[in-house]
Amino acid sequence: MTFPESINMEKKFFQCKECKGKLFKADRRMGRWVAQNPNSKISGYHISLLMAPWIDAAEIIKDSEGDQEYFYNFVLGEPYSPGDIRVGRSTILDNWTPRNLETGKWFLGVDVGNIKHYVLGSELGPVKIGRFTKWADLDDMMKQYKPQLVIDAMPDNTMSKYYVENYRTALMSFFQENKNNPKTIVWWGEGDKQGVVYSNRNRVLDQLIDEILNAKILFGLSSDSEIKNYLKHWETLRRCKITDNRGIESYAWDSTTGEDHYVFATLYYYLDTLGNFGIGKYIPEALRGTESKILIGRDNTVGDIGEALAENNGWDYKEDDGII
Repeated sequence: MTFPESINMEKKFFQCKECKGKLFKADRRMGRWVAQNPNSKISGYHISLLMAPWIDAAEIIKDSEGDQEYFYNFVLGEPYSPGDIRVGRSTILDNWTPRNLETGKWFLGVDVGNIKHYVLGSELGPVKIGRFTKWADLDDMMKQYKPQLVIDAMPDNTMSKYYVENYRTALMSFFQENKNNPKTIVWWGEGDKQGVVYSNRNRVLDQLIDEILNAKILFGLSSDSEIKNYLKHWETLRRCKITDNRGIESYAWDSTTGEDHYVFATLYYYLDTLGNFGIGKYIPEALRGTESKILIGRDNTVGDIGEALAENNGWDYKEDDGII
């Protein structure tokens, strides 16, 4: 069975690809395997949810309209190959608008480093970008705009923890895969993890870039010298195929120069607008206590950072179980 040929998209039932007749649960449960290469000495089988009798056509159609990497990998059981997707100078400029995007609500994303990069905007799009070196500058912005803040928590979360503790509307961001529920892209910490927003780095970037490419996010940025740097950071971003130690292929966003700070400041701004204290564009399922792998943005570090978090935050830590 294949998608979409095996589904009547209008009436939402499974169908025969040849005669278009309706297929019932028993038809899928009692189906037979037909060899595509009968002379091969090795037998291989492609298993997907299309043949699962407990999954109906409406659920397959709904999944097809959501996150495409999840749909291909976990519903169709096929590799996801999105092609050469990127955000260039023209993409941002095409979304530029002269109209005032201010609504009275402010969302601020900050990428941390020796030089901090920030993106400030409303739920309609960014209106101000810039850089600063003194943390007092961020305090001034918090007092002036009173924004919802998402701040990069790595590689050192000392200051991000400070802002979470001292500003009611601040969150710190960690990139994390969720193996127990691969469909989840963004979720918020609860209990003693309150003040943390977790997201799947590459898939939330996919989601952000898809909204930019479809003009769902506008840019009301003033014309100044910093615009050139902002555009350059986006132009360095590339989507690369990677293969893990199990031979599973996926795609990851990387920068050709390492200068992608405005990209991630924009991503943190975007996470703001998705937040459970924000406008609620995307309400994910909140998860706790999941086994996961942390992916740390630009420094290319991959590993479990639970011990480091525990040390910085005074949390209890067990090597096998992570932060508790």
